[in-house]
Amino acid sequence: MGMSKQGEFMIYCAGQYKLAKRPTGKQLSGLFSKYQVRRKLYRNDVDLCIEACKPATAWLP
Repeated sequence: MGMSKQGEFMIYCAGQYKLAKRPTGKQLSGLFSKYQVRRKLYRNDVDLCIEACKPATAWLP
């Protein structure tokens, strides 16, 4: 069983944010919790989010 599109996109977003802002893992986790990133990704249509980020997310299925 593979990872969901939401999970893959969340990892992509985390990686991009870490490259840009250089937070620690704990800080990033705190921000994702504070802004309810996981809940929002799983509640909304992740395909729309991915489409909005192309071509940066061309590697996603």
